[in-house]
Amino acid sequence: MKRETLLTLAVVALLVLNIGIMAYLFMSRRPDGGRAAMPPSGNQFDELVITQLRLNAAQQEQFKSLKHQHRSAMQGHDTKYRDVLGQYFALLRGTRLDTARQDSLQQLLTDIHGQKISMTLQHFLALKNICSSEQQPLFERLIPELSRVLTPPPRRVREGAPEK
Repeated sequence: MKRETLLTLAVVALLVLNIGIMAYLFMSRRPDGGRAAMPPSGNQFDELVITQLRLNAAQQEQFKSLKHQHRSAMQGHDTKYRDVLGQYFALLRGTRLDTARQDSLQQLLTDIHGQKISMTLQHFLALKNICSSEQQPLFERLIPELSRVLTPPPRRVREGAPEK
């Protein structure tokens, strides 16, 4: 076999292989761009709650009020959490680690996080309480979606990413 023929066959084989891989990648992609695992954003979630629970106008106003109260309280806790986290990582300064202060700050971070979780449960209990008896089963069906919003999917680690 001539050298040019062998090279031509190799190029054709690589071209066919490349087209096959591209076709596989294109066909195996989700039509939604992989967003099915992503929780809905704020406005999308509000629309989902209003639509799924079939909230009337008065209930929608109550829901907006609840949401505003919850968001304000969460922002306060987020600020405290960031402040304590800053203090926690400031322990890295200096030559010795103050383990007593480390334990104290870790406990404070845990407490703040626990308060946020508890506040969120209370928020959804308040939402459940504005639902009528006919809407209660709809709320029960919404619980998996609430869980999905509260526990976003884990971040994917890029393979081959350089170690830092």
